Formats: sequence, structure tokens, C-alpha cells
Amino acid sequence: MATETLLERIEEVDPSKESLEIGSAETRQFVIFQVGEEVFAVDLAPVQEIIRLPETVRVPLAPPALNGLANLRGRILPIVSLRRMFGFQEQDHNDSTRAVVIDFGQPLGFVVDRVASVVGVEVHRIETTDAISRTVDSEVLAGLVRDLGGFAMVMVIDFAKLIQREFAQLASVVRKVETSGIATESFSESEEEDQASDERQLVSFEVADQEYAIAIEEVQEIVQVPESIIHVPHSQSHVL
Repeated sequence: MATETLLERIEEVDPSKESLEIGSAETRQFVIFQVGEEVFAVDLAPVQEIIRLPETVRVPLAPPALNGLANLRGRILPIVSLRRMFGFQEQDHNDSTRAVVIDFGQPLGFVVDRVASVVGVEVHRIETTDAISRTVDSEVLAGLVRDLGGFAMVMVIDFAKLIQREFAQLASVVRKVETSGIATESFSESEEEDQASDERQLVSFEVADQEYAIAIEEVQEIVQVPESIIHVPHSQSHVL
């Protein structure tokens, strides 16, 4: 997405904040946002767009920080909670809540409490994080900037490291969902006609108010839950 378009989205959130500075070779652009009481920044380059929090579908056995999967214009978008990743207290979403979509090969939407602004920062102002106490693991921080965008201190997150460390298995989850046909795709009229005769039969069911489905050829039978179940010693917790 173009920088101007991204800036327009942010200024709709808080038009009073400073606008994007035209940078030189020694200036980098950052998106500043808040999670809890902390203020963070991400390099503008991998930021694809900033959106309101979309509806999501939960994924069984997914990482705890994964809110679920959303449909962004026909493409699967994992929605990730930065509050959970950082161990912050849960908070209800409100009108200021946004998802910052960052693309490092696979787009991921990171839920933040509020997006503040886009600013230009001279490279020499970015300090190391060694000398400060932190509420976030220093391994995922690329530095800090003091007195930026109206904030006393802004921590710069290295999302490439964050994704590599926390979501190694996420790409495989997305691929499975895409190949299973769960994702909503955009088809032309001719493609819709071709797809009309290619139907799959599914058995649908609900677990914790969430609907799932499984291909009918994989179902042997459906039975009532028996009155007595023999407990298997040393079995995993989900085995009744």
C-alpha cells in the first residue's frame, strides 16, 4: 500500500498527531502504536495496511496469542494479540482497536490498542535497549527512541524476529485452511460455473459455539456418547 494511503488511514484515527516526514537516506519511517501502557513502533516498510478489527474464526490447537483467522478480501489473515504475546492483561476491544497488517511473506494482523501516528526518525536517534528495564523480551526489540511523537520513550519491535520465534507453525496452519476450502475466494462468473459441479459433502458440528466441518468420506460413523467411559491411565488430558 502507498505511504499516502496508509497515512490517511492513521490520520482518520487521530488527525491531531504529526504527519509523515519526508525522509532522507538517514531517516526511517515508523508507525507508532500503543499496547497497554507501553508505546511501540514498527518500521513502515513491511506494514501492508491498518484495519479495524475484523471478525475471526478460532483455530483449534493454535498458539494462544492467535485470536483466529479473518477473511481479508478473499485472503486468509491470521489475527494475533500482542497483549497475549507480551503477557499483558486482557482488555475489551473498542473503537480505537486496530490490526496492523505486517507482511513478511505471510500477512499477519497484530491487534493494538491504538495507532498514534507515522513519523520519520533519524537513524542516530535509535538507541540500544541494554540500559532500560523492559516489560517486553529484549530479543524482539530493535531499539528505542526517546521523545518521539509526543511520547517519552518508544520501543521499536523487530517483527521479523517476533514472527520467526513465535509463529513458526502458523504458516502450516494457514496452508491447511487454504487447501481445505474454508477460505472465501473471489471467483469470476465463469469460475463459479465451473465450481458449481465440484461440490464436497461435509459433516458440520459445533464445539463451544464455534462451527466446524469434516469431509464426509473421513467419517466412519456418528454415535451417542456412551454412558460409561473407561479412563486410560497416563493418557493425554483431552482423552476422556
